[in-house]
Amino acid sequence: MKRAVLLTMQLICSIVLFANSFEYNGIRYEISANNPDECILLQNISQKGEVVIPTVVINAGKEYIVASIADYAFNGCVDITTVAIPSTVTKIGHLAFYACDNLKSISIPNSIEQIGNWAFAECISLEELVIPKTAKYLGTGFAASNDNLKTVIIEADIKLIRKSSFEDCKKLGKVQLPVTVQVIEANAFERCASLETIELPLSLIEIGESAFYMSGLKEINIPNSDATIGGNAFAYCKQLQKAILPASLKILNTGLFYNCTQLVDVVIPEGVTHIGMNAFNGCSALKELYIPESVTHIDLDAFSGCDNLENLIMP
Repeated sequence: MKRAVLLTMQLICSIVLFANSFEYNGIRYEISANNPDECILLQNISQKGEVVIPTVVINAGKEYIVASIADYAFNGCVDITTVAIPSTVTKIGHLAFYACDNLKSISIPNSIEQIGNWAFAECISLEELVIPKTAKYLGTGFAASNDNLKTVIIEADIKLIRKSSFEDCKKLGKVQLPVTVQVIEANAFERCASLETIELPLSLIEIGESAFYMSGLKEINIPNSDATIGGNAFAYCKQLQKAILPASLKILNTGLFYNCTQLVDVVIPEGVTHIGMNAFNGCSALKELYIPESVTHIDLDAFSGCDNLENLIMP
């Protein structure tokens, strides 16, 4: 996704005429088609610095409750520094705050139910995100590529961390996941170089491809015995020293620990039948590994580059 393309899309959207739209204190709103007493925040026109979105706006003598923030509403607004969202808002649209370069903080109320795709992506000054209990949907890449994001707390009882949610958040060091998470999709924490530890809940049953690719993890524990792990999930985690895998795991997918150069402590569970290509390729610190009797297939280069592997124990 290229910033120029997205900003062009936002510009195209901004010239569309809305018959029921009006301006109030430097922001354009549209009367809701579903509720004549509500409105949608369409587009920031002139607000800068500290933005406080009102609970109620007035047009032609009538009050309207601000109920949602539209797609692209603040897209590319580099002059805003903080945003306070009122408790009347339930939805934040796709790319709503994308590329707000100087946005340092945003207050998300306990009314938000949906945060769209890439909603806060490339907000390179944003340091913390707290997702309230009320949230039911967090979109793809909603907080991706935030160079200074350090802390994420998800209070919502969501089941899914979508693709690329925190990809390229290089300073992200603290993530609090809810105990309800069942799936972490592909690339969710890819290149989170400062993420040294994360507590995965017992509810987690699936980790997608490259989910933690090139992250800073030092240890990983996957407590659900039935969880599956996609290819390259921990590839290039060069600080990873210890991995506790699900007890009922059947397949070590392609490149699972590829180039984990400090990995020294990992046990392949009894019951694994297939060790994929490059699964341990480049694990140069690994000295001993037991291959359980259940393994029937070992793919090409599964242990290539394990230069210090002294004991490969096979029944």
